[in-house]
Amino acid sequence: CEQYEVVPNTDGKTVGQIIGNGMSIKGLKGGTVRTCLKKDPNIPLCMHKFEIADVSKGGADNKPGVPMQATVATEGDKLCITVTLPEAGEMTLYPILRTEDLKPYVSFKGVVVKAVMKLSLASKELFTLAAMKAFKASIAKVLVGKGLTVLKSKDVVIIKVCDEAGCIEYTS
Repeated sequence: CEQYEVVPNTDGKTVGQIIGNGMSIKGLKGGTVRTCLKKDPNIPLCMHKFEIADVSKGGADNKPGVPMQATVATEGDKLCITVTLPEAGEMTLYPILRTEDLKPYVSFKGVVVKAVMKLSLASKELFTLAAMKAFKASIAKVLVGKGLTVLKSKDVVIIKVCDEAGCIEYTS
């Protein structure tokens, strides 16, 4: 999914990935509008790196800029947001996933505990960001009960999700 990791922070470091096409809003000046941006199911999600759904304003180069750190509602396959339009009357928005702290993702270095757990879903496509977060929290809770002293859901990395049709790898 590295080809989609194009969302920068204010220092120009990569902190997120696009998850759909940009959408331009034109003609409205200075008003507030609620819009929904469709996620592209063909873009692989780097959910092991980026867990926060957000929106990024496009720059003059038509590339995503710094995440807005907005309140985003997920409605099916869309990210919805209310934005104030600039006086210029034009804005491009991108649906993205980003790191929680707007710092570049750093892979874990240290002692690794491997655990295999099953989650029954009819299709791996149902393993959404919300489902992943809930599953990671439940894994962390179970592992703490098995003797690990401190473990948070952010410490759990999902590496593969499978169904009868095959698997999606979440780490590269």
